[in-house]
Amino acid sequence: MCKYSSNKELNRLIRELVARGWTYVRRSKHGQLVTPCGRWNTTVSISPSSGNAAKHLKWDIRKYSKLFNFSGRECL
Repeated sequence: MCKYSSNKELNRLIRELVARGWTYVRRSKHGQLVTPCGRWNTTVSISPSSGNAAKHLKWDIRKYSKLFNFSGRECL
């Protein structure tokens, strides 16, 4: 089991996304999540200072899923 972030909730969320086919690329201080189709990506802090980091990631995923109209594994 890979540790993606020091935040437990963020770590659990990233693990779920990776299980659904998303790709996680680790950089020095940040990680990058890429959708299964490769059309969109977002940056995630490995050690977030905000307690709301997982909430912000969920918001990003919802926002861009509506914008690019992707559901589950494929971008439409």
